[in-house]
Amino acid sequence: MQKPVIEVAIAVIVQNGQILVTRRKEGVHLPGLWEFPGGKRDPGETLDHCLLREIREELGATVTIERLLWKKTHPYSERTVVLHAYLCHLLSGALKPFASQELKWISPEALLTLPFPEANRPLLEMLLKEVSSGLLEKKE
Repeated sequence: MQKPVIEVAIAVIVQNGQILVTRRKEGVHLPGLWEFPGGKRDPGETLDHCLLREIREELGATVTIERLLWKKTHPYSERTVVLHAYLCHLLSGALKPFASQELKWISPEALLTLPFPEANRPLLEMLLKEVSSGLLEKKE
């Protein structure tokens, strides 16, 4: 039996040198782990629209999408996830953790100190390199 493939768009939201992370609720896949906000793409939905919808639903906020940072396919035992990580900047919203236990802004260096899903590890390492070279700064 073939495992389902799930396309996921996630936002790496950067503001004042900090990155927004959220912690997964109990009762969901990979509970209690930290992640970047975002979620599953609905059938017929573009990844951009998926990401904007998910940020509205999860955080009550709007963002601008600057660029695709990273894409990775990761097999779990029960599913395969295709992650699309986008560099985003906050436009508006009070940031409420509607779909997570909590949210917080952290320094890029602190990313590796939090428990993230295994699929995110290469993204975390790539983000540290991008930060050290100034590539995550907002483009005007």
